[in-house]
Amino acid sequence: MERLGFTVFVLLLLLSAVQAEPAADDAEVQSWLCGYKGHCRRFCYIQEYVVGYDGCPRRYRCCVLRG
Repeated sequence: MERLGFTVFVLLLLLSAVQAEPAADDAEVQSWLCGYKGHCRRFCYIQEYVVGYDGCPRRYRCCVLRG
């Protein structure tokens, strides 16, 4: 029983570590500004439009809020 608890704990720890890394990277890139009131993102939200790369890192686009 103790072995099962330890295995579940290690599994949950690994899953949380795998999910935390890309989210931290996206949060850093979303804080980058580009153009006029724009943010660097992989995908733009519905209320935004895509300007292009415009100073964003590779694979990210500049998403600008519609006025």
